[in-house]
Amino acid sequence: MKTLVVEMDFLTKKAISAAIIIACGVFLIVFSFFLPQELMAVTLLPGFFLIAVGSLELREYRELSKIIELGKKALKRRQ
Repeated sequence: MKTLVVEMDFLTKKAISAAIIIACGVFLIVFSFFLPQELMAVTLLPGFFLIAVGSLELREYRELSKIIELGKKALKRRQ
């Protein structure tokens, strides 16, 4: 059985991890509405927490991509 090895740069991994974290948070929030009232808070709070963590990851991705883009522009100016 062959395994698929995909090489990704750091920014791509950061964006994918942010998307997965946010998707898990949304899933927990949607799933909580199908549970009894007592269990709803147990799944709502981690869902909101995951969305908050995912949005922080997304913000970090945006900042890093801006820094890299500015570095590329500076290198082009020097050449």
